[in-house]
Amino acid sequence: MYSGWIYKFKVNRPITEDEQREALRHERQNNVEASDRGSLTKFNSTYVEFIDRCFSLRGSMGMLIVLAGFCFLFGASIFLFVNAFTDFAQGHPLLIISTAFFVFLLSLIPVFLALRKEFFTYTHYPIRYNRKTRKVYVFRHNGPGGVLEVPWEEGYFHRGHGMSDKSLLDVRCHVMDGDTVKDTFATGHSYGIEAPVNELWEFIRRYMDEGPKGVKPPFVSMTASPTWHNCWRMSFIRIGAASTVAQLILLPIEGPLVVLRWLVFKTCKQPVWPLEVEAECRIAENDPYHLPEPVYIGEGYEINKQALDAQVRKGQRERHMK
Repeated sequence: MYSGWIYKFKVNRPITEDEQREALRHERQNNVEASDRGSLTKFNSTYVEFIDRCFSLRGSMGMLIVLAGFCFLFGASIFLFVNAFTDFAQGHPLLIISTAFFVFLLSLIPVFLALRKEFFTYTHYPIRYNRKTRKVYVFRHNGPGGVLEVPWEEGYFHRGHGMSDKSLLDVRCHVMDGDTVKDTFATGHSYGIEAPVNELWEFIRRYMDEGPKGVKPPFVSMTASPTWHNCWRMSFIRIGAASTVAQLILLPIEGPLVVLRWLVFKTCKQPVWPLEVEAECRIAENDPYHLPEPVYIGEGYEINKQALDAQVRKGQRERHMK
């Protein structure tokens, strides 16, 4: 689940046989629908941009458990410090203080993890595919060398498997030096079956090799804007609770995660592409393929009921495939 984020992708290693078997073909797959699968944030004639694999996981149950662990351990250390010289210590105040100090240090581990991976980082780490420069830009940070640039034809794209959960799949790319993997990134969400990965790859491949005309969606459904509304929507989308009734029923459980996701994003910076990247990705005036970014996640589906019905039917079919 946390591949490429909590668990870093393994690099400086030979490519595996499984990765060779899972290679994504550059030839057109007419039996595969080209779909952005809810990962697309920008679309125009020059480039398409996607959210990163871990965007939907920000402020998840795992991080809530980590922070709960901190609160428990920190509270235990305070209790021990306060009671070191009372009857609770039973004549062993130094032992109690030492234990309290050790527990306090343990409590800092989840805080360090939360600060390093969740809070005070970036709202998302976009991946941009430019069909005119034939480059893929992967945002890492705003400092020098913060963007990985990969020539489109040189990336080794394949279906990547989760490191802790092998059933989760994604569109993954290796940057190769001969037979050695030098860098790795994933594009878009992760999925529990192959079909969404194949559809997302076909969307990217057709855009890059055939142009925007054949893959232009009716609207862009995803936005990384860190608003309260978007935090609410993403938190319930990731558990499959789309209806208002389901959200109200699950609010006692999911509500704290909505708040946590919002707090995470309030501490994070927006990614800013370097000026040279923006210059290479300039959008032409009156671009007929330039789609606006939605105000909130799924805005287009509320206007286009036909697209929503089709998406619901597809989701039902895919749940039966698992």
